[in-house]
Amino acid sequence: MLASGGLLVAGVLGLVITYYDFQHTYSHRLLKERFHLGFYLFWLGWMGTCVFFLVTGNGKKPGQQPDQDKEKPLAVAPATAAADRASL
Repeated sequence: MLASGGLLVAGVLGLVITYYDFQHTYSHRLLKERFHLGFYLFWLGWMGTCVFFLVTGNGKKPGQQPDQDKEKPLAVAPATAAADRASL
């Protein structure tokens, strides 16, 4: 949760720095609209991913019970265990 929040702040800062760079650097200002849009979409996607992980919480699937993520141990049939011991 803390990591997603920190990365969200980094994404907002990256978007602001990118916008500032495109507005105040002459060579970047000359670049076309699609070039700028690509960078803005990158930062918006970054922030959207962070918001998703902040909203969904600790990474469990919705509706998943806490005991469902643990595998149940396999039971060995007594006949199989006896057969294994006899073959030794």
